[in-house]
Amino acid sequence: MGKFSKEWIIQECVAKNHCLGVSLKRPVNLGGNGINRLYVTDVLVENEKDRESLSRNLMSGQNTFHGTISVKAFTESPADTRTFTLNLDDIDSIMKVNKI
Repeated sequence: MGKFSKEWIIQECVAKNHCLGVSLKRPVNLGGNGINRLYVTDVLVENEKDRESLSRNLMSGQNTFHGTISVKAFTESPADTRTFTLNLDDIDSIMKVNKI
């Protein structure tokens, strides 16, 4: 089980307007390159059912520590932001930074 929840990531990126520096346990393929760190700028919740479920969880203090979350992220330049599916179990650490 991962140590970071979907709800916490949403709260930090969306509600608190932070960019999150995410270090991964192992490299993932992003644009043909093996990437160990990416910067998450936004969370994409793709359907109304998921949006309602995550909102309820946020309001009640429940957390989801497994599965994947769709995010907007970049590796070096915010101009290269793309959609990325992040597996919560692949996260090693997260550092909060101000939005760029």
